[in-house]
Amino acid sequence: ESKASAQLEDLCAGIAAVKVKMEGQGQRQNAIVERFELAHVPTLEAIRDEAAQDRTRDLRSIEDRFSALSQKMDEASEAVDEPGTSLLSHRMNAVEAVTNALQKDAKELRARLRAELQNILGSHGTASAGGHLTIA
Repeated sequence: ESKASAQLEDLCAGIAAVKVKMEGQGQRQNAIVERFELAHVPTLEAIRDEAAQDRTRDLRSIEDRFSALSQKMDEASEAVDEPGTSLLSHRMNAVEAVTNALQKDAKELRARLRAELQNILGSHGTASAGGHLTIA
């Protein structure tokens, strides 16, 4: 019985030592995770900001192209003395339809990009520029 009691005490001491080691290892792992997060958060935010700027720049480029196309259409319309020319009228109608479709696509793209950026920023618990996301 004394042998069993001694073995039980040794077992309890061994379990206590393992418990202390596990707690120390858990603390070290938590410290590593915190350092890792602190080191990478600025990089992730910079990547998100850069992506938002690229998307904004792309949208502005598309809008500029639409504006230039619209201006060319207006100039072509003014240059025509006979608005009843069927071929020219047909082409103008086709260009106008394409322009309208492209403008609709651009609006949808802008809406999807806004939603995607808000989703990205919302899922990481951060937002840019005072918590508001703006896309022109």
